[in-house]
Amino acid sequence: MLDGAARNSHADRTLLRSLGSTLRDAGDLRRSAAVLEELVRTDASDLQAADALGQTYARMGRGADAEALFKRVLDRSPNASTTWNNLGTLYLAAGRSDDAIAALSRAVAIDPDARDRSQRPRRRVRTQG
Repeated sequence: MLDGAARNSHADRTLLRSLGSTLRDAGDLRRSAAVLEELVRTDASDLQAADALGQTYARMGRGADAEALFKRVLDRSPNASTTWNNLGTLYLAAGRSDDAIAALSRAVAIDPDARDRSQRPRRRVRTQG
């Protein structure tokens, strides 16, 4: 089912990206990764899905995979301030301060409002169980 939807319309892909992000925010990282991996597999040019998958991988502790995805997005879209911010946050969590400062500075240089977004607490959906 996912495979067919992932190959279909822009609206279907948008809904699946949203589902993947919602699952990540709810803490269901395995299912988030499965949805987003399918999107990336069926359309390597879907940079939003690649960035979202990088965020999921970062939350899963798969830092090298997350970094590779963020860099892939930035190779194709060097002014993606959100991805620079995500990469900087990943580097910060890994203790790579110099790399984090460089990436976060790039995000703010591209989009001065990125500074405000990076300082906001991230909304997390908690599940019962």
